[in-house]
Amino acid sequence: MTVEPLTAEDSALLSAEIPGTQLQIGALCFFEAAPLRDRRGRLRLAALRSHVAARLGALPRFRQRIAPVYADVAAPMWVDDTDFDIERHTKQVQLPAPGGPDALREFMDRLLSEPMDLAHPLWDIHVVEGVDNTTGDDGADVETVAVVVRAHHVMVDGIALHAAATLLLDPVPARFGTSLTTGHPNRRRGLWTWRRERWPNARVGKQASCSTASGR
Repeated sequence: MTVEPLTAEDSALLSAEIPGTQLQIGALCFFEAAPLRDRRGRLRLAALRSHVAARLGALPRFRQRIAPVYADVAAPMWVDDTDFDIERHTKQVQLPAPGGPDALREFMDRLLSEPMDLAHPLWDIHVVEGVDNTTGDDGADVETVAVVVRAHHVMVDGIALHAAATLLLDPVPARFGTSLTTGHPNRRRGLWTWRRERWPNARVGKQASCSTASGR
């Protein structure tokens, strides 16, 4: 088992967290919905989980939890989560009708205000349906889903979370020695097709639009 003490800075951050003041951040990304659905139109959640799980080897902290030390005689420790379950960390959400940007902002506000479970790794991914459509290159409406990657500040800062989200949601599965496109009609694009979106404070890269936000 891998064991490592929290740094003094991270221990202080953890101690400073109180109800109503959550020290967590989220990366919000947008994707074309069609490659994420099966032939019946259902979200391919199992494929998403396999996609993310195949990349966790590059992020070992994402398989670790925080273990307190008896009587607080030393800093808490990072330890491997022997009960790690990818299903616990990847969830599907449907925005209430009529959906759209306002409903998505309300969901983000609630999510980043909820405390995270210290008994397990302090991150999760929510795939959010009910987001507004966008206009494709051919002028047609394109259904879009939002993907929120949330993590506690003791694990990552905003820049590191942005990098982690890009790695976990990388649309090129061949880089990680796995293929998630078998049986799907759109074989060349893989599971994810990034969408460029206009969103406040978005950091737009070559393939993705992701913004970061903090809890309160």
